[in-house]
Amino acid sequence: MKIIVVILVVIIASCSTKHPVETALDENQILKERVDLFCKARQQHDWETIQSLVDPDIREQFNQYFERLKKERKMAEVLECNIKNISTEGERARVTTKLIVRFSNPLFLSLPPQEYEMKDMWIRRNGLWYLIIEQPNFKALFDKFMIQEKERR
Repeated sequence: MKIIVVILVVIIASCSTKHPVETALDENQILKERVDLFCKARQQHDWETIQSLVDPDIREQFNQYFERLKKERKMAEVLECNIKNISTEGERARVTTKLIVRFSNPLFLSLPPQEYEMKDMWIRRNGLWYLIIEQPNFKALFDKFMIQEKERR
């Protein structure tokens, strides 16, 4: 009788616990859902949603940046945002997304939609994944499209 009870307890315990592989898949799915939400918010210029996805430890540093984005006219339209790769390591993840962007700035209207690969860092805090955002580097963007002085000669 005792052996049967022990066997039943072991069977019930093994059925109720998640296996490490299932847990990792669940965590990747949770992160994927957050990244999908971020992609949709990018396409819709939903700065409040994007701001809510930013790591709470650094979010306040970007308040002025997000306020400016909410007030300014759109400089670019994200036509597509697709996840290419997600790699997690503990509480951190690196996510690669492919963006197709059309610029609405008059300087770039003649350009066809441009393809970009973005690599973002995410961090898990209290069970939720948050984006670790960096200030955009507009100089690098303009350098990519502007004709260099030596090329004009």
